[in-house]
Amino acid sequence: MYHRAARGPPGLRSFEYKPLDYGKASIRVLEVLPRRLGAEYTECLMRHTDLNDEYTCLSYTWGSPTLPSDIIQINGKRFLVRPNLLSFLRVARKKYPSRPLWIDALCIDQENVEERNHQVQQMGQIYARATQVISWLGKTEEDQKFLSHEEFTRPSSSINKDVLISPVPYQDIPLGLRMSFLGNEYWGRAWIIQELVLARQVILASDMKELDYNKVPKFLGRLDSRLPDQSLKGKSLIELLSIFRGRGCTTKRDRIFSLLALCTEDITVDYAITDEAVFHQTLKACHETLCICAVSVVAQALELRWSDICHLLFVEIQLRPATRDSPCCDHGGDCLPVGWRSSPEKDLLFCFSTICQDFTMHVLCVEVHSTGFYHAYLADWRSGEGAAALNMGKAFYTVIQVTRVPGEEVYNIRLDLQTLILLANWSQHCWDHITPHRATLRVLDE
Repeated sequence: MYHRAARGPPGLRSFEYKPLDYGKASIRVLEVLPRRLGAEYTECLMRHTDLNDEYTCLSYTWGSPTLPSDIIQINGKRFLVRPNLLSFLRVARKKYPSRPLWIDALCIDQENVEERNHQVQQMGQIYARATQVISWLGKTEEDQKFLSHEEFTRPSSSINKDVLISPVPYQDIPLGLRMSFLGNEYWGRAWIIQELVLARQVILASDMKELDYNKVPKFLGRLDSRLPDQSLKGKSLIELLSIFRGRGCTTKRDRIFSLLALCTEDITVDYAITDEAVFHQTLKACHETLCICAVSVVAQALELRWSDICHLLFVEIQLRPATRDSPCCDHGGDCLPVGWRSSPEKDLLFCFSTICQDFTMHVLCVEVHSTGFYHAYLADWRSGEGAAALNMGKAFYTVIQVTRVPGEEVYNIRLDLQTLILLANWSQHCWDHITPHRATLRVLDE
């Protein structure tokens, strides 16, 4: 079966993909041919191979889909590419002629969901096995000046060792060049994180200028936080998402898929399912590090609102109730309903901060019958703090299921994910830097 790659003006026939062998680590590679006299378009050859072959990966920004497309030729057929990729291909025919290249927009049939799933699932291996990764920064004059700055061309023996270990920026590189370099939209991409961390060697490129990524100063003031490094290996998916959930990508779920090769969570890449299904799958895979703020981080990565989540998806939390003399009760203020203290044998107060210190929400459960269902008021105030910390009047009503664990002063609290997302988004806590917690939530199948 063949897949149509692009439509364009009449003349050349459109390039059509031949299917990959999903039974092995198969890929396609592309060779950019030297410019031929009289050739109207950039010419390329594409062939099938596997990860045992030698090839170079390209890391770059796709650019907006609204930008006009340009024509290239692949195996003599027409293919449409966006301007940033075309600018690289034109450089490649001079600088990397006939070098086997793996470029996702060209080497993956983007219209074939099954193939996208297969290729993205092994994306980490594709970059890890590549001989080299070229990070294409575009063709801005500032980036070319940065990459060719004399600071990087000095012999290693002449570089002041104090500069390499000090957090003071390289003073010889103008601040404007450093700011422009780190402000390049390339550094905001989600996919570059694993592309650069897993690569054997990374070459930064802008037009005809090149620089080994390892030569870039590691201490550009506080500006270097956008540059991925080896310290990211071994972190949990939740930790990585808490850092990179705002990265740019064409498809929201790629914020998750782009990190899979750096962590151990077992998540199946699937572009056919809904974002809600990806959300549920991710929560179940992160069961060892799942807490309330972690749920919020995953929802933010997928840009899900509470109304996007099915109310039939549930989590279960195990908590001990707060005692009547606890700071929770002393500082609940007007968030606690009138008369609550009068029925301690039936009413329960749970403080979420006992399991997730970044979360200040409290749940007050008022039993209405013996079936285990409670009316619940959910309010946000800080335990153990004075009146200045009160969030007055912030409470709402819902119904949750609370059951006592036999023989223990512990309760299972079951609530739907829709409510949990609403709680997390409603809380005033800023989730920029979550604290990893032990598992406190259990995602239920029904």
